[in-house]
Amino acid sequence: MSSTLPLEVLSIIADSLNTEEKLACSCVCKHWTKIFQIAAWSSIEIDSFVIQSIKEQSSGEKSIYQKNGKYVKKINLDEYVEVQTSEWQVLQREFPNIRYISVPHNVLEKFSFKGLSNWDAWTALQTAVFYLDQEGPTVSENFISDLSILPSLKRLEIIPIDNDGMELRIDVFEAIQERAPLLEYLKIKGNFVPFNFSDMAAMAFAPPADNVKEITLDCTHMDPHWLFYFGIKYPNVRKILVSTESSLIPRGLFCDITSLSAYKDHAFSHLEVMAVNSSEDIGDSPFCFWNMLARCNIPLKRLAYKLDSPKAASSRNSAKAVQLAIDIFSKTIKEMHISCFLGWEDTSFKPIRFGTCSNLVLLHIAGQFEIELDMLLDNCEALRNISFVDSKITEHLAGTSPEKLHNLTEISFNSVDLYDKTLSYISSRCRKLQTLCIYNSNITGMISPETGAFLIDMHHTHLKYLHWCGNDICSMNSYPNVVASIHTTAIQQRAHLPVLDEESDNNTKGEDKPSVYNDDEEEEEEEDIDITWIHDYIIVNGLRDTAHHRRVLDEDEIRIAKDYFRNFQARREAETPSGSDGVKEYFDSMLALFDKESSCHPDMMWNRRVIREDWKKDLYRGYAKLLLGSLDEYEVEESMVCDHRKYDYPTFLECEYTNE
Repeated sequence: MSSTLPLEVLSIIADSLNTEEKLACSCVCKHWTKIFQIAAWSSIEIDSFVIQSIKEQSSGEKSIYQKNGKYVKKINLDEYVEVQTSEWQVLQREFPNIRYISVPHNVLEKFSFKGLSNWDAWTALQTAVFYLDQEGPTVSENFISDLSILPSLKRLEIIPIDNDGMELRIDVFEAIQERAPLLEYLKIKGNFVPFNFSDMAAMAFAPPADNVKEITLDCTHMDPHWLFYFGIKYPNVRKILVSTESSLIPRGLFCDITSLSAYKDHAFSHLEVMAVNSSEDIGDSPFCFWNMLARCNIPLKRLAYKLDSPKAASSRNSAKAVQLAIDIFSKTIKEMHISCFLGWEDTSFKPIRFGTCSNLVLLHIAGQFEIELDMLLDNCEALRNISFVDSKITEHLAGTSPEKLHNLTEISFNSVDLYDKTLSYISSRCRKLQTLCIYNSNITGMISPETGAFLIDMHHTHLKYLHWCGNDICSMNSYPNVVASIHTTAIQQRAHLPVLDEESDNNTKGEDKPSVYNDDEEEEEEEDIDITWIHDYIIVNGLRDTAHHRRVLDEDEIRIAKDYFRNFQARREAETPSGSDGVKEYFDSMLALFDKESSCHPDMMWNRRVIREDWKKDLYRGYAKLLLGSLDEYEVEESMVCDHRKYDYPTFLECEYTNE
């Protein structure tokens, strides 16, 4: 059976095995020997022992490296290996077909690239990774020019092991092009020197590197004028990732940007993906950064912008920069991730607006922003996936009426301020919604004095997945001038599905047109079907040892709760605790005993949640009723972080912002 497996299948199997397992598989049969032997030798770590073994091999019989060196495709040089010119030539002789090499900083310090013109003996070398040390000679301005020609190199990574790296000037990138004419991917970390007037002049004569498709830049400070250089130098670049602490524009130079107007139509004319991670920006630097890009015609499809502005004075300029970034690419953008921390001192929400983004499909917004959901849906008709974090969601009320349905399929709220009417609006307008995630969020509304129900009416919604966890439900009318927290939640679905309106159904025939339900038909009142009931409580083991938990009520407890709410008004007046409940009594006694400050009080920290055994004392507050059309799968007891990954929207964001 094993001898009949195709080589392609065996190669896939070999890729998932470690070296020891590959060697074991090579002994199974003759059919497996070669394929797993090749796989076992595909990557090798070069240390002093390997170097010594190669040098001491006998002249008569072939050594293990002579027999198998031709299979090696990847070499990682050990950090402490001694490599001189002679050893370098031995490595090229024994491993002639390598495609990847990683060179640590200690190795680079022990020999010079000058005179090693036989780099081009590795004609198949496609990837080179160099680790630099600021204290060593490898960070000199001649490091790149000392390299010999690498005719097949497609990927080059220059990574310093400290936080600063080498100084980056125009001649460094010109030398890279000269040494690696077929380069497609460049990753480099260092300090970009500020532009001067001679650099502006040299930019116009820079020969283009047409093969480069992707650039990753990691720097402490970056003059935004470098963007124009990259736009001219790499006209076919498709993806740029920039990580910088701040973007600084030399005084008196920004006005000369008009001298580059002849190039603005060609700069980044093929750019489709951009990720910018900026921290500690000052003044209007973020705004100037995007304002320069606004002068180009960039067909961007995916944007990730992460901005940290911990100083409150910068928050307004930072919000302006975010708004400009949204506006620039509104015509072409398909996927947008915005993450902005505006500082602890400024807790206000900054409004951002979305114009017509006809191609936008996926949107992730994290930060202290206020977003008008109805205007967002009006202007972004192609949206299918939305995620909000640490934001405030409202409705403008002057937008399109709910009758204009939207084809949104997934929406997520994490630590967001919401209103019950906002969720009802989503249900009435987004009737193809399949995934709803709400966790660690504040939902504000009113309870019914008769039934005690804080109704979140989403009966139009037929969900495949619901994540509901750690939310704080706040009632505005439980008591005069007091916002009361509700700790009991019932997730229910309608007793029967709404009936399709015949006229609406005829008018919505065709692709991607959601069904419209007739809610005006007279319906017999039926009790809604329970999906689950949840109670939020705390575990107390002392003033400083408390934990927030939630649990699902059992059938008997659900029956008790429903009986209570059937006569809510009468029972509430008769059974309301007189000014205290279980946990509050405990905290009051402990605070009096230890004379602690009121910062530990449950009114401040836990919104007067009770311990598990006292769950019935919470019923007088009322209960939140999340009413759905139907639900296939749900999660209510896990942590506040949503583990649902059917639609993996964070992947792009996390990937682009990972620093080496």
